[in-house]
Amino acid sequence: KFCATVRTAESLQSEHCTQTEVPSAEPQLDLQLTGQQTATVGDFITFQVVVTNRGSAPATGLLITDRFDPGLRSEHDTLGTGQIANRSLGRLSPGSTSPPITLEFEVVAAGRQTHEVEVTADGGISVRRSATIEVRERATGTPGRFPDQPLPAGAAIDITKECPRQARVGDKFTMKIVAQNTGSIDLYNV
Repeated sequence: KFCATVRTAESLQSEHCTQTEVPSAEPQLDLQLTGQQTATVGDFITFQVVVTNRGSAPATGLLITDRFDPGLRSEHDTLGTGQIANRSLGRLSPGSTSPPITLEFEVVAAGRQTHEVEVTADGGISVRRSATIEVRERATGTPGRFPDQPLPAGAAIDITKECPRQARVGDKFTMKIVAQNTGSIDLYNV
């Protein structure tokens, strides 16, 4: 509270007070998590994590932890617990942004797979973000499939050929065949 009092020679007096709150200096973390939303079993997927300190004091003792479903596997999860724990990010000054942190996973099961990233700092500061990936099974070719049998749902292939319209006996020529997967699933044993 700040007050100012003015007195005149004639003994007149006026006082005015104002209340001002000064915010305490503390870090305020913002966490961005970006990456794929769909994948196929067997894919390797990556996510980028960026931490920004939007507060007015340094964020110290920064640690990042990532917990993830059993359908995701990380080489950094050496104990097989479904998490990458306590990777140190050090210190982040006010207004600063961390370099991007890359998290890579192998997708090992179909369905909805989620991972949650948490960044903590000294003073009990914590921020979390999660991402869910829709994972589909990898399509497999069926040995012995005949051309008149239907393809699996979502499968489509476009085949084009380039060759001369005619060739005489004994002529050598080049034929180019191009197959393009135009469907929504991976194809194998094509």
